[in-house]
Amino acid sequence: TDNWMGARGGNVGGELGPALPTTEGADDWSMGTSDFDVPHRLVVGVTARVDNLLVSGLYRFRSGTPFTPRYRMGVDANGDGSHRNDVAFVPTDLSALSEGWSCLSDQGGAFASRNSCRGPSSHTVNIRVRYNFAQLVGQPASITVDGLNLIETSGGIIDDALLLVDPDGTITTSPDGGTVTIPTLVNANFGEVLYPTSRGRMLRVGVRIGG
Repeated sequence: TDNWMGARGGNVGGELGPALPTTEGADDWSMGTSDFDVPHRLVVGVTARVDNLLVSGLYRFRSGTPFTPRYRMGVDANGDGSHRNDVAFVPTDLSALSEGWSCLSDQGGAFASRNSCRGPSSHTVNIRVRYNFAQLVGQPASITVDGLNLIETSGGIIDDALLLVDPDGTITTSPDGGTVTIPTLVNANFGEVLYPTSRGRMLRVGVRIGG
């Protein structure tokens, strides 16, 4: 828990307070789940040897990273000059999104809490099979087959935009010019991977002499 907004993004604009309306006795919006909060990690390694055959496996698990429901990057909804700190006002009617995202259904009719949602967990499995098939110049010669990312969940940059600007709507301004209303619609792809960062499954074969 901290109040270091936008820390994971490393952008100055993301560290600006969103200037949300406050009520008496309300908690500081910036205080909440840290950008770096990963509550669960697990690494398990297993090695088995049978004669000249060596089999190794490595499994990794990590909790998903937290994120704040907001507008798509590039939209400066609060007009403070930063397009990276705009928190979404969660509609009460979210249709199908509320079924898969309890973090949204619990916040309907209010601004989203900081880092109140969390992306998917990640799993990876790597396997190595090594077979010593000969002795060369006094050193063991072996063939090695590595299977990398054999089981992997799709990872990447999460689409944290809950609200999108409605291209068919109209931006309106109050008579006194103090309020600008942006037409929005709910992003049906909220929480999905926007830009994959996974390296994909790989197979590597090599020959080693010695070691």
